[in-house]
Amino acid sequence: MIQTPRPDLRLRAENLQAFELAKIELDDLLCVDDIRVPPSKLASSFALVDHNSLLPYWDRPDAQVVGIIDHHKDEGKHTDASPRNITEPLGSCASLVTETFKDVFAPDHDGNTPPQALATLLLSAIYIDTSGLKPHGKAEHIDRVAAAFLEKFAGYASLSDSPEGPPSRKATTAELIEMKHNVALLSSRDLLRRDYKEYTFNTADDVTLRVGLSTVPLSTKAWLEKEAQKEPGYRKSLEAWAQERKLDVVGVLTTYKSANKGHHRRELLILVGGGITERLSSVSSNVKGNVGVLAGALAKGLEGQESLELEPRELKGEFADIKGPAGEHAHAKEVVGIVHIWRQNNVKATRKIIAPAFKSIIEGLDAVKSTLAEEVTL
Repeated sequence: MIQTPRPDLRLRAENLQAFELAKIELDDLLCVDDIRVPPSKLASSFALVDHNSLLPYWDRPDAQVVGIIDHHKDEGKHTDASPRNITEPLGSCASLVTETFKDVFAPDHDGNTPPQALATLLLSAIYIDTSGLKPHGKAEHIDRVAAAFLEKFAGYASLSDSPEGPPSRKATTAELIEMKHNVALLSSRDLLRRDYKEYTFNTADDVTLRVGLSTVPLSTKAWLEKEAQKEPGYRKSLEAWAQERKLDVVGVLTTYKSANKGHHRRELLILVGGGITERLSSVSSNVKGNVGVLAGALAKGLEGQESLELEPRELKGEFADIKGPAGEHAHAKEVVGIVHIWRQNNVKATRKIIAPAFKSIIEGLDAVKSTLAEEVTL
């Protein structure tokens, strides 16, 4: 089961292309919104792929996680799962899936092997995640071994043992990556939810905070320019997303190429308290103060993470529209939420590193309530 609503499949053009390459029809997929009964009515046995902690939506007293294949930081849960294969760093979880089930590719007694589509789909995921096993990129040894193994079964076998792999590797990767970065027709809401992960972290005094992290293949400047003539505008879109998902913190992780030399760049932006729907004049001083405390603690904690190499940016100049005309707030001239934006000089630090950083910072806080006004005891 894919934990993506069926209408949202269109947001990842590279995935649609991978399904097409593997000759898999979308109607054959099982999406989360295809299940019309509540989680409490479903079976209580779960296997997790590409994450290692059962999401709150599925959690219940009798829930059992019986298997995990993942490449994110181990959260230390579900220790009885078997297999429990959590390997990091690693470029693609599809490489671990391949390693775990590689024996199924061996011919059976009748000489049959799994369909070519299986190898093609796994291989496409590895190409997307590692930019075609780009040297000095995210690909690790396991990724390269898995890709070479799958290329034979996908019909991509090379005539030589070139380290660049078969010619089809470069061509297929270029096609998939081009589609991945083609987001011109997506709205701000689409950009925020196309590559989105949501987390619940508890403070030292056991207050639960909701954090949503969206990876967006577009610079903040380009995004602001894109939204300048549109409604609802950049800032309103961030606030609307915080309200829709009931988030205390909206995090935006941009990844893009510089316009002049094509160098890889990253930015990190956070909006704290953007989910508050009351007008500023109606929000209590306690809530305003709480937003400020949490925003300040996150900013200080994130800047202290040496692995991120964050360089603060001021909300002026090219970023002025975060709170200017294109960044009009839900209530004009009234601001509750607080924004911080940084240039992230360690471009190799992805959400797999940033999410644990948020977790460690929040777990060290106390006397901080939820920033959502309706959840705060005034």
